[in-house]
Amino acid sequence: MKKLISILAVVLLSVSAMAQVSSASGDLKTLKSFRLGACKIVEVTKGDAVTYKITGRPVDTTTIEMNIALGDADAAVKTLLSLAEYKTSSSREVVNLNNPGDNAARYDKFFAGWRIQSQGGQFELHVSRGELKKMAEAINKSLNK
Repeated sequence: MKKLISILAVVLLSVSAMAQVSSASGDLKTLKSFRLGACKIVEVTKGDAVTYKITGRPVDTTTIEMNIALGDADAAVKTLLSLAEYKTSSSREVVNLNNPGDNAARYDKFFAGWRIQSQGGQFELHVSRGELKKMAEAINKSLNK
């Protein structure tokens, strides 16, 4: 009986903790998913504010999820399209995204895509130019509904 009560207590605590996490981040809606769900463009609604972010699993990890905040719809589309169209001058050039998360990116010719770095540079998320364009289209499509 003690085991049953302790298990019930743990379940109740974890449910309340999950409720706090979901209410703190707002309502999440996946607009488009890439790489079998490993990379997504997500619409975050919290109160009246609607923002967008890229979520995904960084390179060589299976349990960590990285969030790249893009800001409102205008800022998100501009950031995504400018990164998709930008041609780097060298393979070592690091581009600052000027987004709310202050991320940087580096184009990797071997993977034919951008490696978007976390704030400390500890993790990297791969995104191709085509995926960036499709993310911008998904945001525009969600606004036209």
